[in-house]
Formats: sequence, structure tokens, C-alpha cells
Amino acid sequence: MGEGVIEMRHEGEHAYAAGYVGSRGIRTWQERMKVLEKNGIIKVKQIGGQPYKYVLLVHPTAVIEKLRQEGKVNQLWLDTYRDRQLDTKELSYKARKKAMTKGKVVTMNPLKASAS
Repeated sequence: MGEGVIEMRHEGEHAYAAGYVGSRGIRTWQERMKVLEKNGIIKVKQIGGQPYKYVLLVHPTAVIEKLRQEGKVNQLWLDTYRDRQLDTKELSYKARKKAMTKGKVVTMNPLKASAS
């Protein structure tokens, strides 16, 4: 759907694609999705009986900064991630935030997205 939003039509297919099979597959997949949501990696929108109908993937730099502030990111891992950011020319959290205030990074407007 663009802007990092995924429509999850069939949870069973996503569970299977993630390697969870059998009678507990969907339940295990849902447990893992809850962990991702709890840690701010995804945001979800429930529709009817489907708890993960729409999933928003949060930008990695925002997630990592939040986890860093909570003391959940080990320094060696953080240094490795920052080195990878340099290789890929990905903006750091501070540079991305600065670019957003200058209008160089476009963010998704939830009101506009729900109207379409």
C-alpha cells in the first residue's frame, strides 16, 4: 500500500511464510507480532476479528533510537548498525529528524491515508 503499511489478508499465510506451521502456527506468529508491537517496531490496526489487519512498519532509525533510550540496545550492536548506516548512506536518527523539520522527509498523514 506504500508508506510502510501492509494489509494482512490471511494470518495463516503470514504464519506459514514466517516458518510457523501446524496447529499452533498462527498463535505463535501472533505472539511474535505482539513482541514487535510492544517494542515499537510495528503499529497495528485491528479490523473485526483480525488483530493484525493493517500493519505499519516503523522506520528502523526511530525504533532503534527508542530502544537505545530505554537501554535495550547493546553498544557493540549499535556501533555495528551505525557502521551499516554509513555504508548504505542511511540518515542517522538525528539527521533524519532534522531533515523532517526541513520538509525533506515526507511522513504519512494518517487522516489522508484513511480517507483513500
